Amino acid sequence: MWMDMKNPVGQTLSIIGLTAHLGRGIARVTTDAVVGGRFGLPRAVEDLDAAVLSKVMGITVRSVRVLASDAGTSSRARLVLTGTGVPDSVFVKIAAKTATTRLIGELGRLGQTEVRFYSQLAPQLTGVPNAYGAAFDAWTGRYLLVLEDLPADSCEFPDTLHPLSADHASLIVELLAELHATFWHRLPRDGRGPLGWLYTPSGDVTSLLTGSLMKASMKRLAERTDLPIERGRFIADNYRAVAALIDTPHTRSCTATLIGATCTSPAARRDCWTGRRYAAGTPPANWLTP
Repeated sequence: MWMDMKNPVGQTLSIIGLTAHLGRGIARVTTDAVVGGRFGLPRAVEDLDAAVLSKVMGITVRSVRVLASDAGTSSRARLVLTGTGVPDSVFVKIAAKTATTRLIGELGRLGQTEVRFYSQLAPQLTGVPNAYGAAFDAWTGRYLLVLEDLPADSCEFPDTLHPLSADHASLIVELLAELHATFWHRLPRDGRGPLGWLYTPSGDVTSLLTGSLMKASMKRLAERTDLPIERGRFIADNYRAVAALIDTPHTRSCTATLIGATCTSPAARRDCWTGRRYAAGTPPANWLTP
């Protein structure tokens, strides 16, 4: 893999792949702007109604009320539902509001990857919020995830100002171990089959940008902390080569195990990735790593 990266032909193919990937993301965001709210999945939390949720969840929802909402790399909300056999409340995620944030999401394949995670992989795992429905529109890049709403009074949501305890960290390690073990040596190496959409860190065309982004982040962090940031310089300078070293054997990993993207439920001894502070949701990874 490293030799391919050093090879001019390999470098050219990677650049072509990155250009195509960026072009696809721009095309989706542009199409979304042209289409507006006339077709496809909702563009805003306020547009989520009983008809849309009934279709995605496969069950009749009679009414919808927004309980709380916020925004980041996606728009998120807790909804109160009524209907026969529907959950009292759900947590939903849809595409971000602004075009700039949408493009960032397209760069990382956030929406499409998360929909695929809950549709294809989550049913094989424990400790993951239940998914009541998921949909993705390949033309506009819009998506809708309807997930189990984990109440804040029974879960703990740490942040960067309140670091994880050793017990909480051990829960995350246990969950990651289960994730790795479940898909160990089960994923395709040729990019084919139902899980052919998964890819390795070094094989991801956007990894061409990772080293530069790491260096920019290191520069900013060095101005704000006394931590030995420079110790990571080698990885930043040689990211794709380092990533290639850990690309095998293949399994499924998570790239979003950030302190602010986790929650723990001590009573159930369950840990989950959330992507928000007050309920559930999983920003799953799109990488194959050991």
